Amino acid sequence: MKIIWSKKSLNDYEGILDYLEARTSKKEFKSLTEGVQKVLKNIVIQPSLYPLEDIESHEVRKAVITKRTSMFYKSDQGAIEILAFFDTRQDLDKLKIK
Repeated sequence: MKIIWSKKSLNDYEGILDYLEARTSKKEFKSLTEGVQKVLKNIVIQPSLYPLEDIESHEVRKAVITKRTSMFYKSDQGAIEILAFFDTRQDLDKLKIK
């Protein structure tokens, strides 16, 4: 199954990585990167593994990567689209998918 990263998801992910690299330990950085790789492997095998969320009238799935970071994605027609990464300390109403 093909994985497609939206511009927003790439920007979110790079922003989180930049923040972690500059302000936290290597352990937290590694935890996020390894967590993302694990989730991507899981959703390629079973796209419906993570729970559905209704955000902006889009049915998307939410995978918790770390206690502070979640990834939102959708799957259809043989592809998985990574939509966004989100800091879970924020209000979920602030999340903009598209």
